Amino acid sequence: MKPGDFRTWPISDRLAAAPAMLHPSERRAISYFAGKAYQFCRTEGLFVDAGSFVGGSLVAAIEGVERVAPSLGAVGQRFIAYDLFKANEYMIEKYPDHFSGRKPGEEFLDIFYKVIGDYRGLVEVHKGDIIDAPRLDSRIAFLFVDILWSWKTNAFAIEELYPRLMPGKSLLVHQDFVYPYYPWLPISMEYYSDYFEFFDYAEYSTAIYRVKKSFPKTNGLFVAGLDIDVQLALLDAAANRFSGWARGCLTLAKVIHLWQKDSPCRVVRVATPCRRAIWQRASGRTVSAIFQATPRRLITR
Repeated sequence: MKPGDFRTWPISDRLAAAPAMLHPSERRAISYFAGKAYQFCRTEGLFVDAGSFVGGSLVAAIEGVERVAPSLGAVGQRFIAYDLFKANEYMIEKYPDHFSGRKPGEEFLDIFYKVIGDYRGLVEVHKGDIIDAPRLDSRIAFLFVDILWSWKTNAFAIEELYPRLMPGKSLLVHQDFVYPYYPWLPISMEYYSDYFEFFDYAEYSTAIYRVKKSFPKTNGLFVAGLDIDVQLALLDAAANRFSGWARGCLTLAKVIHLWQKDSPCRVVRVATPCRRAIWQRASGRTVSAIFQATPRRLITR
């Protein structure tokens, strides 16, 4: 297995057409690395889809395992899906064919079951906040994470999911890693780099990690309390693993992290030298909004 190998991994028309907030390269990566995780772990470990939406990422993972396993029957019910399964305005607007007639807050588990179709018997589904779900009691072979919306959910993953990964075998796929609004994710993964090896990147937002050694039980909020300069250095380290648009997003994460910390003077000092790097796609518009919201007297200091 080498970085970039997933790019030639074939995917089915079913997976390509499945509704999902995923770029085609991310679908391919999930499928490929789930298959590799099965090859590494065989009969040991679960395949966890933490943030299933309507099932596109889960279809990708199961399809990848199906391609390399003797049969899905031999794999068994080892796929675990977590999601709130509640519609919001973005989903309703973005996927009108699937969410027609739905209102914000309404459940869409029926749409999920329709998308995963004949894979349903392989999946254990947990509806609601993952923090309130029953705790796993098995090791994890493959972990796809797309739920880290806050320091709190990030801490949950650190405390409850990472310790179940198997060194040298399990694979960890983080969606929304290259995303400026969740700075706690790159901060945490860089801080715990003794345990995780950055391995690959799938456009536009997904980072793939190998597990170097067993992750210990720890306080998941510890990284939230790190000195701000340490956190910014960790964001720099994460950004330096990428180039172009991806590096720009993670550079912008520094700006937004400082903004969240209510440090407008430091926002300007960090953002101004980096403005050219992060002026790409939506990032540029976001930086403009930040500068417009910053008092002129601070910008000119």
